[in-house]
Amino acid sequence: MIRELQTKLMKNTHAQYTAAANMKTGMGVIKDHANKKLGFPSADSATNIFIADHDLFVSGSNAVYDDFSDYSDAANDIAIDSRIKAISLLAGERYATDQFVADNLYVGCALAVGTDGKWKRAADDFSSKFLYGGSFNDNGHTLAIFEVLEDVIVGLSRVAALKEIKIGNVALSGFDAETLEYNVELTVGTVTVPTVTAAVVDGSEAVAVVTAATELPEATTITVTSEDGLVEQIYTINFTVATE
Repeated sequence: MIRELQTKLMKNTHAQYTAAANMKTGMGVIKDHANKKLGFPSADSATNIFIADHDLFVSGSNAVYDDFSDYSDAANDIAIDSRIKAISLLAGERYATDQFVADNLYVGCALAVGTDGKWKRAADDFSSKFLYGGSFNDNGHTLAIFEVLEDVIVGLSRVAALKEIKIGNVALSGFDAETLEYNVELTVGTVTVPTVTAAVVDGSEAVAVVTAATELPEATTITVTSEDGLVEQIYTINFTVATE
């Protein structure tokens, strides 16, 4: 599945090759000019990547239907040896796809395409022009957003994210790196602002600065700046005190 969130008009789409394997729309593919095929890279790659797409031609038992879900097999399956469209990826464009590996993804991390065609977090020393921009729910389906950059980034150099927040010695319940605001109710009679500590994601050289609340109720903030200094995110913890 592929959603075009921000694209450039009037660009060429290669549609003369066939699929080297069974695949889904939204996967990343590379060109095999010698065999006139579009297939998956032999190792994680972010070079000369295109998005797999196809024209929907309904046949067989599907011909009785006049409407398809964007997520149906008929809309997304690309069979081996069938015609395939290679969407070129230009700087400034943004896409979303369900063909991704969610493990250890952080907003701002570099992306690569794996040997299965799925988008994934690139290795920490990996250069890529594809940046992960978070995820969203699309009618019950989780899509990952990625942006095409003008220049390459390396690994986590543009990540400004935390892996953990602790209040005192206790991990903040419900913490998620992509969620920036939390409400914490303290027990009745609390007058001391809790100590908050934070840890950036593993492998990141981002810097996290905690600005503690001066009284209750009030908010403590954590400002996280990426290694390259280009991205900043602020996590906010709103402290209140229970009345009974």
